[in-house]
Amino acid sequence: MKLKSFLQKNKFYIILGISIFLISLLFPYTGDDWVFGSYKLDLNIFSSFCNDGNLNGRYLGNLMAVLLTRNIIIRGLIMSLVITLLFKLTSKYINKNIGMLLLLFLLLPYSIFRQVIPWSAGFANYMVSTLILLYLLYVFKNNIKINYIIVFLLSISVCLFLENYTVFYLLFTLFINIRYFIKNKKINKLYLIAFIGCLIGSFIMFSHPSYLTAYNGSNPSKLIGHDKNIKTIIIYNFCNYFYTFGIWSNIFHLILLEIIIFAYYFKNINKYNSKIFYLFGLSYILLLYIGLSKAIPVLDKLENLNGIIGLIYLIVLIILLVVLFRKDKKNNYIWELLIILMFIQGPLLVVSPIGPRNFLLVTIFIDLIIIRIYNDYFIDFKYKNKLNVIIWLLVAIISISYIYIYGSIRIVDVKRNNFVKEHVCLDVIVVPKLPFDKYVWWPDFDGEMGDYYPRYYRKYMKIDKKVKFEFYDYMKWKDKIKDISTCS
Repeated sequence: MKLKSFLQKNKFYIILGISIFLISLLFPYTGDDWVFGSYKLDLNIFSSFCNDGNLNGRYLGNLMAVLLTRNIIIRGLIMSLVITLLFKLTSKYINKNIGMLLLLFLLLPYSIFRQVIPWSAGFANYMVSTLILLYLLYVFKNNIKINYIIVFLLSISVCLFLENYTVFYLLFTLFINIRYFIKNKKINKLYLIAFIGCLIGSFIMFSHPSYLTAYNGSNPSKLIGHDKNIKTIIIYNFCNYFYTFGIWSNIFHLILLEIIIFAYYFKNINKYNSKIFYLFGLSYILLLYIGLSKAIPVLDKLENLNGIIGLIYLIVLIILLVVLFRKDKKNNYIWELLIILMFIQGPLLVVSPIGPRNFLLVTIFIDLIIIRIYNDYFIDFKYKNKLNVIIWLLVAIISISYIYIYGSIRIVDVKRNNFVKEHVCLDVIVVPKLPFDKYVWWPDFDGEMGDYYPRYYRKYMKIDKKVKFEFYDYMKWKDKIKDISTCS
């Protein structure tokens, strides 16, 4: 009876998990997946991580990447479990409306989506760590009773995935310990254990030798500072990466946020306020510029101006949120999410390189605010049922689109790998490029990074180090291979 009740209560998440598992079977191994796929999963693996100058202190993230690259079944099981649990957890933040949450997740900017979902190495570090971090924050915020050992182990674990998550969690656990002691004149054992676990995890991570070489500038793939000038890299990172991946890439989600808060203004305040209208008008003009900035080459080159426009927009948006929602305490989640986001993303301003995957939480938190405002203030929305139908219809359409895209990629990927195995005797093997390449991170083991990815692909496929590759579009490749015989 208990099993039947569990299945009935969680049928949506069971269906979601099965669907994710099946779709994950279509994802190819690309980029760093070949690197981690060439590691041996044995007792010496952590020593191997420590001695590899191309890696870092993300010991659990790297270990998870090795697990995900063993085979697609193991990867599918882990992916489906992590994403399903993440949905179940975030649904607690928004109270309800899981359909809208699923739709907005499917509408992740493709530059972010391809680096945290189909890319196994990105998923291992960014999705898994996000699940652990959000769970710990949920436990502390809601005073959930939990075993101290579990919190201790999770606190160590969350610090062994991403550097900025580690810095944030260290500051967070320190803050909640100090605040509790000042308020209650005693120590909270759970908070203290979390802080101690975080200290241990932080020490393990940052004792990795790669961070010393990053600090002194001798590691070209990991740098602290830009030309050894912190002020310069802050400006550079914000005007380029923060603007592009944090603001411009999320323009659709920001437009939805603007729509929901504008609707809130008319529904709940219902009186003309010229200052608020001016703020809305200014935010729309800024959003319009942001949207056009990457489409018009002249504007795209104005990096510093774009950064200033982006910063002004964020300030205007925050002012709007403060003016509209500051008086109601049930809206405190808005400020909590924004403060968490500021402390998580902040450390990224002084490091290089950073990419779209580093801005996953930006999109997630924007979506949580959108859905929560909708659920809290539009419960009596006249067209709510019709909107839900549209939402689920869009979920179905987008899901089918992803199945088609990654199904097409999978077909070519399998043909490519099989062709390579059958022609290992050749000095130069012609291989097809994967279709829909913008939906996959680093889809081809070409020479754009020298011999880095070709080397690891050869190692992953267990073929001779001397073999070279020539890439062709799929249709040209089919014509090219007609006269090439196998090695058998």
